[in-house]
Amino acid sequence: MKKVLALMIIASVVLSMIMVYATETATIPSFDVHFNGNRVESEEREYPLLLYKDITYFPMTYFDSRHLGIEARWDGETNTLNISKENINSVLTSYKSEKKNDVKNSVAICSFNIVVNGKKIDNSKEEYPLLTFRDVTYFPLTWRFAHDEFGWEYSFDEKTGLSINSSNHRVKMLDLSALEMVGTYSGFTCDGEYYYHHNSANGNIYRTPVDDLSNQELIHHIENGIPAGLGYSDGKVFLNYRSGGATMGTDVTYYINKDKTLTETKKPGGYDKEGLVSYYRAYGDGIKAELSFFTGTWEFCYYAGEDKTEVEIPGISFGTPGRHSSDEVIPPQIVGDNIYVIGYKGEEETKILYSINAESGKISEIEDNVDNFCAYDSVTRGQVVIYTQEGCLDQYHVDSGQYFEVRENSGAFVDMIQIKQEDEAFIEKSPFWGMYVVTKDDKGTYLDVYGNPNGNVPPSFQGRKRLMTFSSDTTLSVENGYLIIKDNSENPKVRLALFSTSNEGYAANVKEPFLSADKATAITIFEDTLIYRNVETGEFCRVLLER
Repeated sequence: MKKVLALMIIASVVLSMIMVYATETATIPSFDVHFNGNRVESEEREYPLLLYKDITYFPMTYFDSRHLGIEARWDGETNTLNISKENINSVLTSYKSEKKNDVKNSVAICSFNIVVNGKKIDNSKEEYPLLTFRDVTYFPLTWRFAHDEFGWEYSFDEKTGLSINSSNHRVKMLDLSALEMVGTYSGFTCDGEYYYHHNSANGNIYRTPVDDLSNQELIHHIENGIPAGLGYSDGKVFLNYRSGGATMGTDVTYYINKDKTLTETKKPGGYDKEGLVSYYRAYGDGIKAELSFFTGTWEFCYYAGEDKTEVEIPGISFGTPGRHSSDEVIPPQIVGDNIYVIGYKGEEETKILYSINAESGKISEIEDNVDNFCAYDSVTRGQVVIYTQEGCLDQYHVDSGQYFEVRENSGAFVDMIQIKQEDEAFIEKSPFWGMYVVTKDDKGTYLDVYGNPNGNVPPSFQGRKRLMTFSSDTTLSVENGYLIIKDNSENPKVRLALFSTSNEGYAANVKEPFLSADKATAITIFEDTLIYRNVETGEFCRVLLER
């Protein structure tokens, strides 16, 4: 066998933008081909693999190329296709066609300029040139390109065919078509042992073993057409939905136990009068906070064990005065022994953020004129996060509205950083990098990292370093040891980014972030495994985040 194989890369290039040489003939491979363990079916694929001069070629479509960690950019001014190896990932989509491909197909040799990893390629002199087929550029998998330029591993034998493994995070496609998940609002999650999924068409919640998709077990039923949220956090699977209607109903959350029973985590109770319309609750270790709307009035209380305390602050009202829309209410949140809640003051309803210590009962005004806030109890990472659209609060003490003093839960000083007051700031601690800081303005979202003063980072990472820039339309969250950033703008280069904040082994092994071009939903993380659903293709993907 020749020491040269062939493979396809990515990046659609419209034929009207391209000049081509004379027509050649390429065939559909008769052997199996796998990309990162995913079988590529070419017989009925709109952009099939091709065989030209006994070398395999692959189509540089948007998804195929990013699946292999390759990005292609077209420069119309210089008539140049720039191809480069990048830390990018994507789903391997099927590109299913309604008709079967011919065995022999007419292709053309590309005559536009080509640059691979910064090196200019003279395609007219290449033994295995780049080709075009159905308006898409095809790339040869030769030893020179696949191994030397892109760092791919590949093997070929007569029984298993051609196998290509890229050096980026490998996205494994999951065929979950057997699972009952019908409807727009169908929820999904996984704990590594079972898939949990919702069929909003009939209201059924199922549990299915990962290794036996035929064994679907019905574990709960809700009203048809009601959205259901399924998730996995801290070793527990949870289900939440709104029971009893959008206006008069209540939000309920259950833990799904291994024996298929459900334990309700948000039970009504502790009320001395009737007329409850809606409520918003937060739970901590032995602490529960309740923001409740009765007919015409809001009440706020908390429980430390069984002891109930009603909270009253002179001149301050809670909830959203005179209203109970869930779109406007900012629920209370708990971090450690502290309960955080928004109070409203005066006719202009100025928002004030309060902290209430459940043990001592002390009420403290944290900041006035806030817009919103979010508190993360990140005890396992040693960092509490509180932020508003105006900056970080609580553990991050504002000095003249410009500087934030960062302290761990113990109160130990970590760093003093400067963020503009008008920015939205999000801070998450990572034991290797030190600390992630995400700031927003009207131009973009910026991910920075601060070197850990404890000294367990290389000197090059001491101080502040900008890692990535996203659009201003982003959502942030932390799940099971990962900072998750989703870019929701029209055509971002990276739509989904995961950065490890886990303590285990991170200082010893530097992990590259997982960056995906996929628009993702149903994101689930367990034991350094990521599962998500590509919104555009509907396909499920599995990624091992450990390198």
